[in-house]
Amino acid sequence: MNINKKIIREKNFTGRLTGAIIILMILSLTVTLMAGCGSPESDTSGEDIIVEPEEEAPAEVDRSAEIKNEFDKIDKTNENIGVIFNFINENIADSNPELSSDMVHTVIKLCEDYRPVFAEKISDPDISGTIFALSSEVIVDGVLVLEALRDINNEKVRDVIDEAINKRYKLITIEGMIEPIVDYRAYDIYMPYLGEEMKDYLCIKIDESEKPTVMDAEVTITPDDFVARIIKSMEYLGNYPHSPRYDEIDNLKDRMLWIYLGGVDNSPVFGPDGKILTGKLGEFENMLERYPGTGFADILASYLELLEEENYTRTEKVKDFIDDLYEI
Repeated sequence: MNINKKIIREKNFTGRLTGAIIILMILSLTVTLMAGCGSPESDTSGEDIIVEPEEEAPAEVDRSAEIKNEFDKIDKTNENIGVIFNFINENIADSNPELSSDMVHTVIKLCEDYRPVFAEKISDPDISGTIFALSSEVIVDGVLVLEALRDINNEKVRDVIDEAINKRYKLITIEGMIEPIVDYRAYDIYMPYLGEEMKDYLCIKIDESEKPTVMDAEVTITPDDFVARIIKSMEYLGNYPHSPRYDEIDNLKDRMLWIYLGGVDNSPVFGPDGKILTGKLGEFENMLERYPGTGFADILASYLELLEEENYTRTEKVKDFIDDLYEI
């Protein structure tokens, strides 16, 4: 027999058999339904069996309102800085970006406000004298290596070093003094939980804590970095006009412009004769060409126009222009 014909006949037989089975199943189901059963599996009492719906996985609960309520109950005092850090560490992963940003900024401001008090502690001659005596071992590029001081044989020094670490301060040396600054790099661990505005704010602050613009009345960064910081702050102000941190960054931007255009004692813009230094004038003209269309370029263009009118001399008009940028 031809193999193809055999397959066709077998298929026809199978199809007729399958069709008959389906017809019998339909007839059986019809009879069952006509008997008044709600489902083929109804019991003899005629009551329908209730099929419980499958349980859905519980929705993820936003705990931000609860966490905020708890956070608001904590006294925002210097004595509670450690408590606040612990609370943030325990709850930030369950907080929304807005709450996370507010909590982190709250503890930053407390640490900033406490800095003068902490600076007084470090100025104790027994503490600062002990540290400076070890300068080559514990001070690198003007920054204290805190971990190297934790086990020093001086309880007062150990206490302030532990406090500096717990409050996330960096200790730097300025004009023979030890000065605490907030180590904004230490807040990097919170970045994944913050809103975009707070991330951009921290980036600006990290620049300053990693390498302050000015130390010992001298600009410590390159002109390119200096202008980049000014422009970054201006971009922040343009992107976040309603930020609770707006005024702080606006003030920082004004101060940087004031220093960049007017100079400081050890990084002057004008010479002893009041004339602008040739190198500085060339730098300003170069920066004007490199950053067209920015708010920084607008201010710089106005400044260069005035300098030309005043024969590139620091006259009262030039001084007023600079001083109007920033109130000391």
